[in-house]
Amino acid sequence: LPHQIFSDAGFDITVLKQRRINTASHRWREKAKQGESLEDLRLGNSGRPRHKELTEKEELKRLRAEVAYLKAENDFLKKLEQAEREAIWKANSRSTKNSKS
Repeated sequence: LPHQIFSDAGFDITVLKQRRINTASHRWREKAKQGESLEDLRLGNSGRPRHKELTEKEELKRLRAEVAYLKAENDFLKKLEQAEREAIWKANSRSTKNSKS
C-alpha cells in the first residue's frame, strides 16, 4: 500500500527505494497515532537565524567589509563596461573598414 501511494503521487519507486518508503510510512502512522497533523513545521524554523545582535564594534567591522566589497564590485563593473565599450568600438571599426573595401 505505501508503494501505491507514492506511485499514485507520481514518484518513481525505483529512485525512492524501499527504506525511504518504509520510513515515511512509519512516520505518518506514528503521527496519526499521536493525533498530530502531517503539515511541514520546518517552514519557520529551518535554516540559519536571520540576524544576530552585533556589538557596535562588530557592526562597524561588518559595514567596513561591506563598503570594501562594494567598492571592489564597482571597480570591476567599471572595467567590464570599459571592456564592452572597447569591444563594440573595435567591432564597429572593423565593419566600417570592411564596408569600405
